[in-house]
Amino acid sequence: MEPEPFQISRVFSQLQLPANLRWNRRFRQNRLLHRLAALHERFCTWVTLSRWFKGVGTFKYTRNGITRTVSFNGRNAQFHALYDPQYRYGYEVETAWLLTRLCRGEKNFYDVGANWGYFSLLLAASPDFAGHCYAFEPNPSSFADLDSVIVQAGVQDKVHARQIGLGATRASLHITQANRFLSGLARLSSEGQGPLIPVEPLDELDLPPPNVIKIDAEGMELAIFQGASRLLKMVRPVLVFENFLNPQNPESTLAPIELLLACGYQVFNPTLAIVRHGRTFLASYGTPLGDLLANSKPPVICLVPITPANRFLMHWQLNLVACHSESLTGLLSDDVILGPIPGA
Repeated sequence: MEPEPFQISRVFSQLQLPANLRWNRRFRQNRLLHRLAALHERFCTWVTLSRWFKGVGTFKYTRNGITRTVSFNGRNAQFHALYDPQYRYGYEVETAWLLTRLCRGEKNFYDVGANWGYFSLLLAASPDFAGHCYAFEPNPSSFADLDSVIVQAGVQDKVHARQIGLGATRASLHITQANRFLSGLARLSSEGQGPLIPVEPLDELDLPPPNVIKIDAEGMELAIFQGASRLLKMVRPVLVFENFLNPQNPESTLAPIELLLACGYQVFNPTLAIVRHGRTFLASYGTPLGDLLANSKPPVICLVPITPANRFLMHWQLNLVACHSESLTGLLSDDVILGPIPGA
């Protein structure tokens, strides 16, 4: 009897929401408060951050058939990957499935902007991953969450955390965030009053070279690529990176793509091939899938080519994947294919 295929939705399962998030939900569902709009939002944020409400929850983490109970910080919004209904079958599912396939075997994975470590812990639980994750998180509070979760989950043998930022050159930058709850929006900048964080270029890290790099750096993607010129030329890792549309400043959207194209890379939108009523359609980041992933086989990833000419035709926020042209054949498999889908 063949073992069941790996399912990303079975790695993390919620046990207990902390009190601050339970009360946040109740207030968000209050119709009277909804009429007060801005005041309602501020009140819900206050509830989430208030010390009057307990802010510690728990979730289950399963790896190698062993399940551990892990405490989490309910005052870090990025833990919504565990409890938000839209992530019932996995967080950023097209990216999650893609990473589990890119990181088969003894690969080194760099998780840049790891926050509390969802993707690193996911890979550590994948039976096909025999390598190591290096998780980079500059935000002190998020790094504390990352360090705590790594220890509680018992993945110190696989996930190694570094509290640094990555950029074009070696520097010290301020970490700033408009809202302590929305830790995923924290940014590094030369101005501000937040703590100073050491920043290093990828080319100067004294670590095993990466096979795959995932970058979620709130606008610093171009700077990170600029600080990795030698790595892109010599090592040629596969890159998965966040990309936003900015019609007012299209350069900010297209510059990272154009830099990679100039380095010999091809850039793609990684999409899920979803079968419904005998028809196949492609779903990319942000597509509401509901229960379409329930009880289904692990979906095929279909890579749709991205160019500066067509990027603005797609979703405003995407996680793109880039692979050097000479390595593309080795990237493809039965469950990672180039578009269009055969027989669709």
